[in-house]
Amino acid sequence: MKIKNIIFAFFLSYVFFTGCKEMKEEIQKSDMDFEEYSLAGASCQFCAHDYNSNGKIFIINSEEELKNYIICEEGNYPSIDFSKYTLLYAWDGTTSGIYNISKKFQQLSNNEYNLYVDVTLDMTTVAQGWSTLIKVKKLSQNATVKLVENIHH
Repeated sequence: MKIKNIIFAFFLSYVFFTGCKEMKEEIQKSDMDFEEYSLAGASCQFCAHDYNSNGKIFIINSEEELKNYIICEEGNYPSIDFSKYTLLYAWDGTTSGIYNISKKFQQLSNNEYNLYVDVTLDMTTVAQGWSTLIKVKKLSQNATVKLVENIHH
């Protein structure tokens, strides 16, 4: 009788630990789809940037949060379904003119993401700022997004 209990205990332990390993989902780095979001035609403009902030990227999950970053004439804010989407607003400046900007959005783990922005500079010596607003699949409230810039000629 005791042997059966020991074997049963080992079996339960095996099933429990093996099952937990299989249930733990490992997410490998993967590129995520995004959509450029434009304020063109919406009579809106970006608010002044908060240069005292710790980051140059902002996660916007509601219309109330959106109002912190853009101003629209007569309160006509663009319609976004924030139950399905999150907006990412990133910006920075350069010491030269900008020739091209490309972006990639990547998931690193369940709640960690990187927004890669590749800025190709031209030969002009005029300081220029850039900003981007992209719409991504809804991110959780505890998601973190890191801006990774590559600025080059």
